[in-house]
Amino acid sequence: MFNLDEGRLDIRIRSVKYKAERDVLPYYYRRNRHSNSLVFYLKGGHRHTFEDGSECVSRDNDILFLPYGSNYVNRVIDSRIEYYQIDFEIFDNGEKVSLWDKPRLVSPFDVDGALQRFVDIYNLYTARPYAYTISALGNLLFLISLLLQEIDANAGVIASKKRISFAFNFLNNRYFENISISELASLSNMSVSNLEKNFLSATGRTPSDYRNSIRIEHAKTLLISGFSIRETSERVGYSDIYYFAKMFKRYTGQTPGKYSKK
Repeated sequence: MFNLDEGRLDIRIRSVKYKAERDVLPYYYRRNRHSNSLVFYLKGGHRHTFEDGSECVSRDNDILFLPYGSNYVNRVIDSRIEYYQIDFEIFDNGEKVSLWDKPRLVSPFDVDGALQRFVDIYNLYTARPYAYTISALGNLLFLISLLLQEIDANAGVIASKKRISFAFNFLNNRYFENISISELASLSNMSVSNLEKNFLSATGRTPSDYRNSIRIEHAKTLLISGFSIRETSERVGYSDIYYFAKMFKRYTGQTPGKYSKK
């Protein structure tokens, strides 16, 4: 990755494009990409297969970074495809370099805000007056900082998933056991607060909420398969049938009896 801490940022926009269904090639091979690129997919997406065998599959509202010098096969995966593309160059002491050494794919938290930056860059750059191109460059720098923030956030989620891997696998495979969260934390070599914090970061749920959701998903399958409400309740880990019915309605919006008659 280009060292952004050196204070030698020399970035130049090479071209800005808007493409939609009619002018998008369904397939092409890109050899030694001549610039860094950011692509925002309004609709549809591409499958990029790189020379090392790795792939990036982009879809609606994704931002894809393609590194300078990369070789890949590009295929359209959705005929609705529509996107903005910014090709830009970064120079380090006069030598052209890549922002990152591998492709990056993120789904921005603020989709509308990210899209507006791409639209502004397109409008400003294609207008061509010098002051406008400077403004376009400012928007590009904002997008780069946005990607850095999104990548850091994703890295945090991955780290959280590693920390809770034991607890996560335990709840998936032994959801029917009535182990307490404090016992689960102890087995995971974590405090209860750390387990809950990392679980929430990785899954968006607390451990208790996650276990309940897994139990209810299994309960739905059992009910549809003909098991009684009581049998289902016991099999997924609820000893109290009334509490099971309460949880089932909370997660599905229906009572177990109504759901089993589908």
